[in-house]
Amino acid sequence: MIDLWAEDDKDQKDEYINSGSQDFKAIPHDTRAVAYIEKVMWDNGKNFKNNEIEENYISMQFCIESGEHEKRRIFKKFWLESENVDLAKKDWAMFKAVDFNCGGKVMSLKRKPSSDELADALLNKSLTLVIGLFVSKKDDKEINYLMGISSNAKPKPTPKPTPKPKYGEDLDEDSIPFN
Repeated sequence: MIDLWAEDDKDQKDEYINSGSQDFKAIPHDTRAVAYIEKVMWDNGKNFKNNEIEENYISMQFCIESGEHEKRRIFKKFWLESENVDLAKKDWAMFKAVDFNCGGKVMSLKRKPSSDELADALLNKSLTLVIGLFVSKKDDKEINYLMGISSNAKPKPTPKPTPKPKYGEDLDEDSIPFN
């Protein structure tokens, strides 16, 4: 193991740029992508709608599984305990959809889950994200957000109509036994 603290600072520069970093283009609005839940836990912080109060939220990180946006991450804070009732109800509806599509273990607890219980019920579960895009008023930056949740269920094939049985075409009145 290298001891970085013992390194000589004579080559220190006043700037460091990681040339390997990538600026990702925003994912287009209303994109559907299959992703798995990579991280989930309770956290707390200031709500963007009310920067005065620290509130608890569920922090969730999704990783897109394949396709053009493979390995991209989408982050969501579920403000389920927010004083902003409209925000809490909206996030509650989306969180319930996440849980439902992951097997329903969290809702079956009938109480507030711990971070460990959230992880047990949701980690590595796959579902379809509906990704939105907005432009920040502050700096005109395009930002992706989680717009919706859907299951990974493939559409069921349309069943072929069964032919209606033909009654009486090869029968005549004398061949039908009436006892």
